[in-house]
Amino acid sequence: MMDEPPSPTGTASSAAVTLVTIEMMQTQIEDQQRQIDQIRQQRDHYEAERDGWKRLCEQAEGECRNWRRRCEEAEAQRDIAREQLRAEVAAAQARCDDWRRRCEQAEAQRTIVRGPETNSITVHRGMSFEGGVYHGQLMGGQPHGSGTLCTQIGRVIYSGDWQHGKRHGQGKAYYDIGYGPVLWFDGEWREGLANNGMLFPDGDCWGQKKADGSPRWPIKPIQWQAGQKIPNTNLRAGWGKLHQYLQSRGLTAYFPNCALR
Repeated sequence: MMDEPPSPTGTASSAAVTLVTIEMMQTQIEDQQRQIDQIRQQRDHYEAERDGWKRLCEQAEGECRNWRRRCEEAEAQRDIAREQLRAEVAAAQARCDDWRRRCEQAEAQRTIVRGPETNSITVHRGMSFEGGVYHGQLMGGQPHGSGTLCTQIGRVIYSGDWQHGKRHGQGKAYYDIGYGPVLWFDGEWREGLANNGMLFPDGDCWGQKKADGSPRWPIKPIQWQAGQKIPNTNLRAGWGKLHQYLQSRGLTAYFPNCALR
C-alpha cells in the first residue's frame, strides 16, 4: 500500500509555525544581545569609575607621603633650631655668670680706704654714680684713677682710667641689649669723650653669639680718632647706618661734636 502525499494545507501550517519560531528566537537573541551590550556598557562604566577612584587614591596617597615628608623635615628643623637656641642660651648664661664672677672677685679684692684729706686717693667698692655703681679709686668723692662703672645688676659700662669724675686715659666701654656685653670702644679717652682707639674691636655690635661663640651679626673693627667722622657704614637690613645705630644706643654724649653727623 502506497503512502499518501502530504496535504498542502498541513505543509503550509507547519512552515508558518517554523517561521514564527525562528522569528521569536531571533527576537530573543536580539534582546539577549542588547542586554549583553547594556551589561558591557555598565561594566565599562564601572571600570572607568574604578580607574578614576584608583587615580584619586594614588594622588591622595602621594599627597599624604609629601605632607608626611614635609612634617618630618619641619620636625627635624625644629629640633635643630631648639638645640641651637639651647646652646645660645647656655652660652649667654655662661657669659653672664662669668661677668658676675668677675664683678664679685673685683669687689672682694677691693678694700675701703678713706684718706684724711679731700685730695687723697681712696678706693670704694660700691658708690652710686651716673645711674650705675662705681667700683674703684676716688679723689674728692669722684672717680679718679682706675675704676669700673657697672649697671645696677652688675653689667660693665666702662672699665679703665678716670680723672676728676670723667673717663680719661685708657679704657673700654660696653653696652648690653640683652644678649651679652658688647665692647664698642677700646682706646684713649679725654675729658669723658672717646679720643683715639678701636670701635667694635671684637667684631661684634649686637652681643648675640652662634653656637661656636662667633658673633651672629659681625662687624669689621674700625680704627677711629677724634676729628674724624664715624664711617658711613651700612649695617644689616633694618639697622641703618653705623652712626645712627650708635645714636640709638645712647652713645652720642661720648663722642666729640659732629663725629656722629
